[in-house]
Amino acid sequence: MKDSRILPRRRPGPWWAAALLLALLAVPARAESADGPPVPAQGWLAQARAKLRGRTLTLGAGYLQGTTKLGTSDTPPGRSQQTDNGGLEFLLDFSGGDHLLKLWPMRTGQALLGWDISATAGQFKTNRQLIGSAVHGVDMGTSVQGEYLGAAPSLFLRIGPLWEDRPIYCTFTFGVGAAALRYHGTALFGDAPGQALAVGGNHLRPAIYDKATWQFQVGSWIVEFDSKYFLAHDPSVSPATYEAYGMGLAYQINL
Repeated sequence: MKDSRILPRRRPGPWWAAALLLALLAVPARAESADGPPVPAQGWLAQARAKLRGRTLTLGAGYLQGTTKLGTSDTPPGRSQQTDNGGLEFLLDFSGGDHLLKLWPMRTGQALLGWDISATAGQFKTNRQLIGSAVHGVDMGTSVQGEYLGAAPSLFLRIGPLWEDRPIYCTFTFGVGAAALRYHGTALFGDAPGQALAVGGNHLRPAIYDKATWQFQVGSWIVEFDSKYFLAHDPSVSPATYEAYGMGLAYQINL
């Protein structure tokens, strides 16, 4: 399972990548035989490779649309919604090993219920105000941008192989975890927007993170539809959320 997105034109800084890698190295991989020999101390590179055993690296590209939502219509200054109107994204995903909970044999293949832990990191920039539309925004001279870093334990149901002797699988995943969200910029609030207000700041806010994914996999190739959602508390415009929905094509490498 996986879920780290990196958007084009807004590449994360080195500390984001380092934090994501450290988080995934801390996740236990697939269980190895207790009778197997211990991994010899052969330097940091060999130890890192041993730690990554059972993980996967996925590379690809797809379409993603992200939206920032601030405040509610019931409390001042009202509600603001900004989107990026969607665009190309490049996918770079790391994931921990799968852990089996239950297996049901089927006429063809099997249904497998399991869990894993995934991490996500990325940046966003929403600069199209949603006024009179829930999907397509207009340029009003405002922009909210920021970064996120999160991790979540996830349950997944994998069905397959769907055809005998062919590695074709369908996987549904849902997870809820914790994240850090930072955003700043300007936004228009209310049904009749007036002057833009400054929002956010340079500090990280604790947030709830949830993800949902559907994958159709043929061999190492994956077609994926997914969503991610971050909910943070902001005293001035609570709640503050960032959500993203997308689809893409990726290639999975077993480490």
